[in-house]
Amino acid sequence: MSLPQVIQAGMGANISCPGLVMAAARRGCLGVLSGTALDAVLVGELGLGDPGGHNLRSVAKFQDLYGFGMDLVEPYYRCGGKAIDEKFLRPFLINRMPPPIERIKLMILANYVFVDRAKQGHSGRVGINYMEEIGRYHLYSMLGAMLAGIDSIVVGAGIPLQVPDILNKFSRAQKAVYRLPVSGSAEPFPLELDPKEIFPGLTELKRPDFMPIVSSNALANILNKKLRGEMAALILEGPSAGGHNASPREKGRFNELGEPLYDGPKDYVDEDALLSLGLPVFRAGGQGTRAGLLANLARGYAGNQIGTRFALCEESGLEPSIKRTLLDAIYDGTLIVRADPKASPTGFPFQVPVIAQSAVNPVVEALRKRICDLAYLGEYYRKEDGTLGHRCPSEPVNAYVRKGGKIEDTVGRLCLCNGLMANIGLAQIRAGGAVEPVLPTLGKNVEEDVRPLLRFHGDSFTADDVIDDLEGKPPRRRQNSP
Repeated sequence: MSLPQVIQAGMGANISCPGLVMAAARRGCLGVLSGTALDAVLVGELGLGDPGGHNLRSVAKFQDLYGFGMDLVEPYYRCGGKAIDEKFLRPFLINRMPPPIERIKLMILANYVFVDRAKQGHSGRVGINYMEEIGRYHLYSMLGAMLAGIDSIVVGAGIPLQVPDILNKFSRAQKAVYRLPVSGSAEPFPLELDPKEIFPGLTELKRPDFMPIVSSNALANILNKKLRGEMAALILEGPSAGGHNASPREKGRFNELGEPLYDGPKDYVDEDALLSLGLPVFRAGGQGTRAGLLANLARGYAGNQIGTRFALCEESGLEPSIKRTLLDAIYDGTLIVRADPKASPTGFPFQVPVIAQSAVNPVVEALRKRICDLAYLGEYYRKEDGTLGHRCPSEPVNAYVRKGGKIEDTVGRLCLCNGLMANIGLAQIRAGGAVEPVLPTLGKNVEEDVRPLLRFHGDSFTADDVIDDLEGKPPRRRQNSP
């Protein structure tokens, strides 16, 4: 099947929610779900009473097909929603590998639920985005997505060489292996999952397209050499894209704002060489306008992956008051988006809009007590007894150092896991009523991408408005400016 010219990017944790993906896919785009921490997102939405009943309907469908599901979510569901000052229940921490079977089943279920929801009511294509940086969840997440008939798997934030074999094995209902990197060890830890042990009658599943995200010719060449024939396309992401960016090839060089510089010779991407690999290539990062799309198509690209415009449209999962704050600042021309080299515990630079409510505000972060109660990011290390332990540079400093981490790695680190939950209205309530701060991300070209839409449509715009603009269609409506 031919690929569309526009990929609606999979952003954050449930920023690219089912409603946004459905809206994009209906219009012929590849709508891509956020694949990060979907089990936490699912139980959080159930704690709010599952508005609209969308999650529970998909859980019931899964239950009918496979004989479990309702038992996994029942402890988290609050009819009518939890009290405003009540803590969210979270999935129990995964502090060992492999995870307990109950948590594996919850991850499979959650990925099934969100893909199933996103595929309803249209015949368009739906993908899901995963981070190789947290590849220890790939087996469980990808199996759940494939059970729901996912069309494409997009993977960034690392070198996803193991993904095609997982997809191939699961498509035949065979056991797959993910070799988990272990910090300080040359020997990875093998994680295995045999679908038939959980779903005995399973015989085959549709094999989704695989689309890795690259930022350099070196990575593209490695993937092309080792995975030739396994990839449907490449997505070339530049350093202006929202979220995580690959680090510059030359370390330790920063501008006056403390942002890493990408102006060294090793940061140059030879686009002619990339396009000559014979794969469709999509551009991402600062590519949100119709002019950018047409220029890239003329250059020989297959199209664009677009994030920021969709992240700020009405259908996205971004918490409404934060979305309003960002849109107002964009309209006023006062929003600053900065590449923070320290904020994310992954070690990748992370684009952060500077707003008062965000954890990047030093006052906000100083008032937050460090805690690691989600633990999706971070790394695994081998303890003295040979078992695996987990540590994260954003956790309490003493705990991180006690586990063998370097104290200097904790400086400037923010809790991205809790920030991502806060971004979508699932902020945890702490002792004394403190609320976890948000940590949103946007691309650096936000004003160029978004202000024209606000001038046409007033104080908000929809996914249809974004796609109409990309297609050169006149605005459907015009409102008073904010």
